[in-house]
Amino acid sequence: MKIAIMGSGGIGGYYGARLQQGGADVTFIARGEQLKAFRQNGIALEADRPIHLPTVKATDDPATIGKVDMVIFSVKLRDTEAAAKQILPLIGPDTGIISLQNGVTKDDMLAPIVGRQHLLGGAAYIAVSIARPGVIKKAGTNERLAFGEFDNKVSKRAQAFLDACKAGDINADIPSDISLDLWQKFVIIVTMSSITSAMRSTIGPIRANPRARSFALDLMREGGRGRSCAGYRARSGLCRQARRGHRCPIARHARLDVARPGARPPAGAAMARRSCHRSRLQEGYPNPLLPRGARHSGDLRGRKAGLRS
Repeated sequence: MKIAIMGSGGIGGYYGARLQQGGADVTFIARGEQLKAFRQNGIALEADRPIHLPTVKATDDPATIGKVDMVIFSVKLRDTEAAAKQILPLIGPDTGIISLQNGVTKDDMLAPIVGRQHLLGGAAYIAVSIARPGVIKKAGTNERLAFGEFDNKVSKRAQAFLDACKAGDINADIPSDISLDLWQKFVIIVTMSSITSAMRSTIGPIRANPRARSFALDLMREGGRGRSCAGYRARSGLCRQARRGHRCPIARHARLDVARPGARPPAGAAMARRSCHRSRLQEGYPNPLLPRGARHSGDLRGRKAGLRS
């Protein structure tokens, strides 16, 4: 399978390396020091299953690659439009594009540029970052890659990509409802970003404190009740899962269950918290994109005890 990685940072670098190790024909689209490192030393993963690929294909010009079977799209949201225009030369009649960006409007941003027929939904549940140019570091052992067609049918391209993932030892699956997975990931990211930023803390002390943990679960419920979910058939199920607290899959993915083996290390924090800390922002730091029409649906006054605690 011929695959292009558009955005070869933590997410793109990790999955691109594993796919190449499994036999896929992978090209990394990168720039700057990352591109230089790929060309000189290949790519390495510092993880529970470390690998080093001394030779990889890397470029800063997607037009030199030719048509591909699948594009993994993992640039920052702010770069979506420019990056989408760059990958147009890669797209053939049956090419699939899987965005692993955060947020639930990412595919609506891509569709006018690349064509909605090329898009598959995608959500990556993993904590990875660039340790240094050419080296990707994974935190903990938690890992899941969910993707699929938006009509929830298992297409040939989705099955082919799943086979490539399995060959590369990637924990991947095609869920029965990819839109639900995108909303679950959205709730997780918004919760993690909000609590670690507002409390100026990593996840360990938050999940160990009953009031702070309760505050986090309240935010999950609020995310599940988002007005933008109105009419979506899985919305009530999402809320019910959040109400079940530590047993719910949303809470487990968010690493709020202190008893869960392989959970995010106590020092883990969302990128928003780290950026907020560096810039000393007190309010207004952007969370992953929320659709128009979604509004605050809860009363935070009763949650002050959790913040103080």
